[in-house]
Amino acid sequence: MRRSFFIFSSAIFLFVGCKENNSRKVDADDDAPETRNSAKLETVTFREGKGVHVPDEIKKYLGVKTTDVAERKFASEITMSVEVFRFGTKTTLASGYVSKGDAQNLKAGQEVILRSKNSDALIRGKLRSIEENKLQSTGLMEAIVEIGSAGLNANIGTAFEAIFATNRTEPVIAIPSEALIKTVEGSFVYVVNGEDFFRTQVKAGGKHEGFVEIEDGLYAGDQVVTQPTMKLWLAELQSIRGGKACADGD
Repeated sequence: MRRSFFIFSSAIFLFVGCKENNSRKVDADDDAPETRNSAKLETVTFREGKGVHVPDEIKKYLGVKTTDVAERKFASEITMSVEVFRFGTKTTLASGYVSKGDAQNLKAGQEVILRSKNSDALIRGKLRSIEENKLQSTGLMEAIVEIGSAGLNANIGTAFEAIFATNRTEPVIAIPSEALIKTVEGSFVYVVNGEDFFRTQVKAGGKHEGFVEIEDGLYAGDQVVTQPTMKLWLAELQSIRGGKACADGD
């Protein structure tokens, strides 16, 4: 895996190139239109306010694909991490946090599937309640999940992944899951912006059958990149921050 990443990163570096090389002086023989066009084809650039510019030849090499953003009707899944806080002889309670947007699609009494983080075993439970989080500034709601204690291999602090199925009657904005980039700074997509790809922050919701709901940041009719999103992100980072890494020289 590390070898593959090194090769991939090296390829991105070659596409982006050094900032100093992009502004080099040209000889008389370099003035030919063919030479100038060839130089342009070899460079991925980042333009402030516009995004990542990828020449056509490099698009073909990277296999860049885009798709239209559209509204879809689907039963999405809401997932969260829950932790046991009360273990009883008959009933065990666990809690986790969910956004207010997702909380609107949950209701007390509905079934929840829990997956242990230490095994693939599935456990059935139900949503007991959705409550206001005491830390109001987080904008999150607390979900209380009820699980039968019989045969449950858990204790206080045991964590599970809780999966809720939600049925929507109204269509929602959705994109292929592969178009979404998740970073420590948030979730992003690359939107087609003329001849460039502009990285746009979005608010992602539930997932279902390879699609993810976008609650904010996109509109129906937009176009987003589905492949290769991570390569574009690395190219953008290299273009913005990588120039100083190049060796100085004539």
